[in-house]
Amino acid sequence: MSSWLRALRLHAVLVCTLLASVLAAHVAVAKPDLPFALLDSFDQVFERVYGAAERKVTKLEAADPPASPRPDVLALLRALESHVTAACDTAFARLAVELAVAGSLSAERRQAVLGCIERHLAEARTGAQRATDPELRAEYEATCERLREVRRMV
Repeated sequence: MSSWLRALRLHAVLVCTLLASVLAAHVAVAKPDLPFALLDSFDQVFERVYGAAERKVTKLEAADPPASPRPDVLALLRALESHVTAACDTAFARLAVELAVAGSLSAERRQAVLGCIERHLAEARTGAQRATDPELRAEYEATCERLREVRRMV
């Protein structure tokens, strides 16, 4: 009887080993299907997204770029010129008022005003001599002429 039990144990061990190996093979074979299916679906999604992105880029490259609203340089210079002209007109009006009351200045004040005019006249003459642009030189000369007129009024 002991041989019969031994044979039964051996058969039981073999059956358990066989079942364990079948189960292990089943688990090993069944698991890769899921990750491969996931990877395959990720590849498909990536291809679709990449294709959509490529179509969008192609569409954007084919379309004309939108015109950016750049300010016109000449318009900006004209606006700046109008501001400078307004400031010069205001300064000229103030100078005219000061010259109207220049007759009532004391001798010391008159000398101080003449000193300022002479300094600005010297700076304008130096600027006219150094200017290489004819238009700029003409502006300096006009400034010199205006300062001479003011000097005569004081």
